[in-house]
Amino acid sequence: MGHPVFVDGEQLVVHLLASGVCGKNCTPVIGADLVIDPEVLLREVELLSAHK
Repeated sequence: MGHPVFVDGEQLVVHLLASGVCGKNCTPVIGADLVIDPEVLLREVELLSAHK
């Protein structure tokens, strides 16, 4: 399903990352004991990085 994140007026859909990571002065942190799918995480990071 995912949730929408708007970057430069374009809607992107992410599943793991919070919309706050799109902020200019944000330092995202993955906390201890968090269970993630590393492939999905890397895809989302790449998706958002392409829109910097």
